[in-house]
Amino acid sequence: MSSALTDLCRYPIVQAPMAGGASGPQLAAAVVEAGALGFLAAGYKTADGMYNEIKQLRRLTGGPFGVNLFMPQPALADPSAVEVYRHQLAGEAAWYETPLGDPDSSAGDDGYEAKVAILLEDPVPVVSFTFGCPTRDTLDAFAKAGTYTVVTVTSAEEAQAAQWAGADAVCVQGIEAGGHQSTHRDDPQADHTGTGLLTLVTQVRETVQLPIVAAGGLMRGGQIAAVLAAGADAAQLGTAFLVCPESGAHLLHKQALTNPLFVRTELTRAFSGPARARSGQPVHPRARPVRPRRLPPGPLPDHRAPPGRRQGRGRPGHGPVGRAGPPHGPRTAGGRAGRAARHRAGGRPHGPDREEPAVTAPVFVVERMPTGPEFVLDGPEGRHAVSVRRLEPGEDVVLTDGLGHWAEGVVRSAEGKDRLTVTGIGTVHEEPEPAPRITVVQALPKGDRGELAVETMTETGVDAIVPWQAARCITQWKGDRGAKSLAKWRSTAREAGKQSRRVRFPEVAGAMTTKQVAALLAGADFAGVLHEDRDHDSTPLATAELPATGSIVLVVGPEGGVSPQELTAFAEAGARPYRLGRSVLRTSTAGTAATALLLGRTGRWG
Repeated sequence: MSSALTDLCRYPIVQAPMAGGASGPQLAAAVVEAGALGFLAAGYKTADGMYNEIKQLRRLTGGPFGVNLFMPQPALADPSAVEVYRHQLAGEAAWYETPLGDPDSSAGDDGYEAKVAILLEDPVPVVSFTFGCPTRDTLDAFAKAGTYTVVTVTSAEEAQAAQWAGADAVCVQGIEAGGHQSTHRDDPQADHTGTGLLTLVTQVRETVQLPIVAAGGLMRGGQIAAVLAAGADAAQLGTAFLVCPESGAHLLHKQALTNPLFVRTELTRAFSGPARARSGQPVHPRARPVRPRRLPPGPLPDHRAPPGRRQGRGRPGHGPVGRAGPPHGPRTAGGRAGRAARHRAGGRPHGPDREEPAVTAPVFVVERMPTGPEFVLDGPEGRHAVSVRRLEPGEDVVLTDGLGHWAEGVVRSAEGKDRLTVTGIGTVHEEPEPAPRITVVQALPKGDRGELAVETMTETGVDAIVPWQAARCITQWKGDRGAKSLAKWRSTAREAGKQSRRVRFPEVAGAMTTKQVAALLAGADFAGVLHEDRDHDSTPLATAELPATGSIVLVVGPEGGVSPQELTAFAEAGARPYRLGRSVLRTSTAGTAATALLLGRTGRWG
C-alpha cells in the first residue's frame, strides 16, 4: 500500500459508503476499530444530518474514517414518463393500501455545496466522491485542510480526469458492483457495456500514478488477494458488511442476503429513491449480474412494474429480482421546508415565559461586536451562515465575540455564498464571568480523541482546558505537529461553543508540563486529580467540598494513569485525588463527566 493509505488503516480493506441507511456511525466505527477504513455515506442526507453522524462517529472511535459525497446530478427523468409510470403503479398502491407519494422533482444537488462547506470547516481524514469528479479548486481546498480525497471511477478515462483534477486516490469500480455504477456521465447507450474489476484495475494502473482502491463484487479473502495482485492498494467491500450487527440495513434485507431464494441480480434504471432506500429489495451476496435492459424512450410499456420502484436518477443500478416486498411510503419532506420558525424574545433568546416552543437562534462569531443596528457577516462565518445553514430573511441570529459579549439580530438579506446582512441589532449584552470557574487539565489522548474531549467538555460547559504532556501520554506535541494539534483543539472549542449556543467560549491554553500544572493547582481554590486506583486514598468527587466562588482545577490523567511522581508533585501543590465512581472512564470522557458533576454540585446547572 502507499504510505498515505498505510497510515489510514491496519488492513487494506475499505468499507463501502452505502447510502440509504446501511452505513451509519455504528458500522463505520466497528470497521475502524477492527483495523480497516470505515466510511459514512452522506448521500440522501441533509448537511446537518451528515454533520450529526460525523459527531456520533467521533464519539465512537478515535481512528481515521471517511465521508462519501454524491456529486450534483442533472435533471431527472421526463416528467411525462414519470406520470405515466405513476398511473401504472396506482393499482398496486391501492392493493397495498399505501399512497404513492410525489415524484422527486429536485435537481439532484443532494446538498453538495453545504456538505463541502462543513467538511472544509471541520475536516475529516478522508472524503470520497461518487457520480463524478470535483473541480480542481475543491480538491485543492481539501488538500489544504489536510483531507485525503478519493474519486470513484469506472473507466481509465475517468481515472485520468481524477488525477488531473488533483485527487489523492481513485476507487476503481467494476461492473460487478452492487447498488449502482458510479459513472461520471449518464450515457444510456453504454448501458450494455462495462468492464470487469480485475481488467479495469489493470487498465487504470497502467494509466495513472494514483493509489487504487478496488470495488465491485468483493466478498472473500481470495478475491481481495486477487485485486491486490492485480495492482490495487486496497479493496472496498460493501455487501459483505450488510449483515453485520452494526449495519443499518433492514432485518428482512439482512435475512435475504443469505436466503437461497434470491440467486441473481439485474441491471436496471428503475430503483428505490433516497427516502426509501433503507427498505429496498434484497440482493444476494453471490448474485450473478446479468446484462442491463434500458427503458425505452417515451411512454413506458403497458406492463405492471415491480412495486416500490420509480424512474431513477438516470444511473444504471442493480435492481433485485425475487418476490416483491412491501411498497414504500411517501417521501419525507426535508430541507428548509421542514425547518421550525425561529422567534425572538426579550433579553437572551427564548426566555422561559414563552408560551410556544421555540428553537434557539444560531450563534456566529465576530472579531468585534457591532456598533450599530446593522452588520455584515462575511468570511468563513458568512459562508457557514449562507451556504451551510442557508439562513433566510427574517430568521434570528446571535452575534458574539466568544468572550461573553453578544447581541441579537435578524437576517435582512443573503448575497452570494458568504455574505449575510444582519439588521435590528440591539444592545450588546455581556454574560457575567462564571462562578466558580472550572478548568480541566486534560492529558493528551491518542488520535482524534483529544478533539472529542474538547468538543464534549465545551458543550457541557467547561470554562478552560489545559493540554498536559503527562509522562505516560503516548501522543507527543512537538514542533509543528504540536502547534497544529493545539490549533485543532482551539478550533474545536470555538465550533463546539457555537453549536452549543455559548457566548463565552472556553480558553484553551498552550500545552503545559507537569511542573506548570502543579503551579496552576497551587493557585486554585479547589484542586483535584481524578485517579483510578481504588486502593489509593481518594475521595468521591460527588462528596467533595466545593467553593461557591473562585476557581476549580481538575486534572484528568492519560490512558496509562497518573504516575506516582506526578501524584506526588500535585499533592505538594495542594491537590487531592478524587474518583468519579466504580467504573474507569477513558481520558477523553472523564473530563466531560467530571465537568457535568461539578456544574450540578456548584449550582451552575441549577
